[in-house]
Amino acid sequence: MYNKTFYILALLLFSLNSCSAARHHHHHPVAKQRERLPEKEPCKPTKKTWVMIDPGHGGEDFGTHSLKPPRYQEKYLNLSTAYMLKGCLQQMGYKTTLTRHNDTFISLGQRAALANSEKPTVFVSVHYNSAPSTQAEGVEVFFYRSNKNIERTAQSKKLAELVLNKILAKTQAKSRGVKHGDFAVIRETTMPAILIEGGFLTNENEMGKLRDPAYLKKVATGIAEGVHQYIAAEIDTPVAKKK
Repeated sequence: MYNKTFYILALLLFSLNSCSAARHHHHHPVAKQRERLPEKEPCKPTKKTWVMIDPGHGGEDFGTHSLKPPRYQEKYLNLSTAYMLKGCLQQMGYKTTLTRHNDTFISLGQRAALANSEKPTVFVSVHYNSAPSTQAEGVEVFFYRSNKNIERTAQSKKLAELVLNKILAKTQAKSRGVKHGDFAVIRETTMPAILIEGGFLTNENEMGKLRDPAYLKKVATGIAEGVHQYIAAEIDTPVAKKK
């Protein structure tokens, strides 16, 4: 039986905790010193900067699933993480939109068309991974390489690099790198776009982490911080506006 209660519990956990609650230090002296330092005030985004979040799969398309019962379907993990990401970005001051808000099927073409019609600053598609080898693990982020739109390619790659680095910093997961991917939702969209694979449901050790909503919160927080770093540097700075 597939675990639907995980999705509900993950959203409940998010509603009870702020994004900053995703930080979990392991009583390391350096970590304790960092906790006492005041955090820098984040760059306030302009009203024109907003993020479209795409929870992959949905409805009859469940994506992949864990190998051992209770089996977790990817579509629920995607949606849980997307809602956490939405909350984190809103706390940072960003406008956000989801391509789906519940367990419904939306075609890849519809997702890209929605993004192109609403014209968000960036498009972020959230997924989790699978592989024939149960040893495969880690996080990878994809962008689409286009010879027709070199600028969008460069911006998408930069966004992917920043998001991957922030996720790794939060989760300590293995890096599988930033890669070119010919996925419809990042190929057919017109703004900087990335697709995140946040871990392998087919790896027993990694699935053990993904069952924990607190770990998903770390993934979401990492994505949010990477998006914010990208927008602050590329969109909201005076230098960027002069380009």
